[in-house]
Amino acid sequence: MTKKATTTKVSYDSMTAKVNNLAAIYNGFEQNRRLVEDGLSATTAALPSDVSLRSVNYIEGEVTIQGTSPDETNMLAYAMNLRQSGKFADVIISNMQQSQTGVTFLLTLRTERKG
Repeated sequence: MTKKATTTKVSYDSMTAKVNNLAAIYNGFEQNRRLVEDGLSATTAALPSDVSLRSVNYIEGEVTIQGTSPDETNMLAYAMNLRQSGKFADVIISNMQQSQTGVTFLLTLRTERKG
């Protein structure tokens, strides 16, 4: 093989490796996008009409939801709806505070079991 042909083959192999690497990265992003969309869809589908969400965050397999409810019963119904959706491995009531205007809460949802 001539020097030019060898250089071209090395460049082609290098480019092929880079393209394969980019494809793997894209597939990882696409998989995470689907997980986020499924989780977000489940959090809103399970939402009772009188419960309001202040924020929903997704970081590495964990969703945190801050919200308000007129009472504890409706907030607990929301947590139970999330658990029954089957989209989350764990639904944890991380914080709940009663005030004169209702209940504020923080839920932590895990998309996969830890440990």
